[in-house]
Amino acid sequence: MIRNIAVGYDGSPAAQVALEQALDLAERAAARIHLVTAIEEVSPDSEQDVLSAPDVLDMLDSAESLAEETDGQRMAMPAFLEEARLKCQEAHISCTVRISHGQAARYLREHGWLVDLTVIGRCARRRHLRAGRIGRSAHQLLRTAQRPTLVCAREYMHIGSLMVVYEQSATGGRALAMAGELAATLNVPAEVVVAGQPRHTRERWMAQVRGALRAYRVEASIESSVAPPAQALTTLALDKSPSVIVLPQKRRLLGSWRLPALYRTALQLPDTMVMIVP
Repeated sequence: MIRNIAVGYDGSPAAQVALEQALDLAERAAARIHLVTAIEEVSPDSEQDVLSAPDVLDMLDSAESLAEETDGQRMAMPAFLEEARLKCQEAHISCTVRISHGQAARYLREHGWLVDLTVIGRCARRRHLRAGRIGRSAHQLLRTAQRPTLVCAREYMHIGSLMVVYEQSATGGRALAMAGELAATLNVPAEVVVAGQPRHTRERWMAQVRGALRAYRVEASIESSVAPPAQALTTLALDKSPSVIVLPQKRRLLGSWRLPALYRTALQLPDTMVMIVP
């Protein structure tokens, strides 16, 4: 159940889209919003991967201290955060505000332990949008997220349908469950893509998908393709035009800064949100 939604918010146009999208989700799911802002003390052009080799115990300690952080530091609330808080209040959505010094991606990842979904915006630079690229913090967060993370489109979108790429793995099962739960909550259809496997394997996976989706009682269809998942996703997404594409989290390649090919393919699709489920 989606009951707590974290929004990475810095007052930028991309963050404002993320907040608007989160407000819609919170209203339809009866959820609470947590506005998360980090005041970074590093250069915006820094490419240092401070999130590599995360320590789970450190992350749990950080998560436990989040509730005390605001009271302990007594940081002044920036004007853009106060405006965002008032938007939540006007929408009758319960809202909390978290402010920290440090790297935005790290703080969002730590706060992710306390929420069911994290919502972030895309890079506001037009040339990056054309290339399907996202901002530095969003890039780092997708590589290390501990909870489902939704990357919004360039503008607010009413969610009318979902598409999930299924694979037989723990993360694949969680991605399918997240898509089923979200489709049931929002009362929208779900499209499941099974691709890149021999026919007998795809048939077995499709039977598993049908069984899993029965529990959510959603309108769902399954598309099977012999093509690689990224290629099948491109073809089917351009044909079906889903509002959200749900993908299982992929393992990071050691020392690589590039996002997996399936992520990059999904992020390049126009007017589509992308959700990564770890």
